[in-house]
Amino acid sequence: VYMSSISALRTGSGLVYSFVPKAISEVMQIKSVENIVVPLEDSGGGFFCDSSFVGIESRLQSLDVVAVGPGMGRSSETSRFLELLVENFKGNLVVDADGIYHLKSLKSMIGEFDGNIVITPHMAEFANFLEVDIDKLERNKEAYAMETAGRYGLTVVLKGHRTLVADGRELYVNKTGNPGMATAGSGDVLTGMIASLAGQGIEPPMSARLGVYLHGLSGDIASRTKGEYGLMARDIIESIPEAIMEI
Repeated sequence: VYMSSISALRTGSGLVYSFVPKAISEVMQIKSVENIVVPLEDSGGGFFCDSSFVGIESRLQSLDVVAVGPGMGRSSETSRFLELLVENFKGNLVVDADGIYHLKSLKSMIGEFDGNIVITPHMAEFANFLEVDIDKLERNKEAYAMETAGRYGLTVVLKGHRTLVADGRELYVNKTGNPGMATAGSGDVLTGMIASLAGQGIEPPMSARLGVYLHGLSGDIASRTKGEYGLMARDIIESIPEAIMEI
């Protein structure tokens, strides 16, 4: 959550709220300076539940975009929180990590969502979402990405070597980035970047393509001084402004 929030700020968002379960809000507030931490009721469980939604509901209409999923966990109660979010939010939604796990059970609702949804799975998360064998997915990933995007009206960002962005009409294959970016937190950085661009008025499919390109470019810039072996997610974050200036 922290890395996604800072990435959004580095990508140009003027105001970022970090909604977190009350149990971790104090830790987040200690870590955070520029992002505003908003504790949500967690019924003492340390994860989002249906009562968590009360704390975000009144703020939803003032938000340009919501990113959800990083660090979320897979509690069954959290699925209800995401369901309420999909039912009530009218803007752009970026769903990553465990958010995609919960979205799997809400497929029937996706077509009724008033805004635009971007999902950012890696291969295993996408295989689980589609309920297909991962080896089968690997052999036909372009087709699966395009078909899924078209069927559900999503933008699919399928992460990995040569990350794919599919919106059901066009398929973008990214060529920036390096092996050093296969490190913990790198995906959370991408989530914050795509959300930031979508929140600045760029259409979600283009936000996804531009976010993926800038994310890879930021990793390439960071590797010039850090090398690929020592590259960490925070190095990618620090290189975002330079990547933006470069283009």
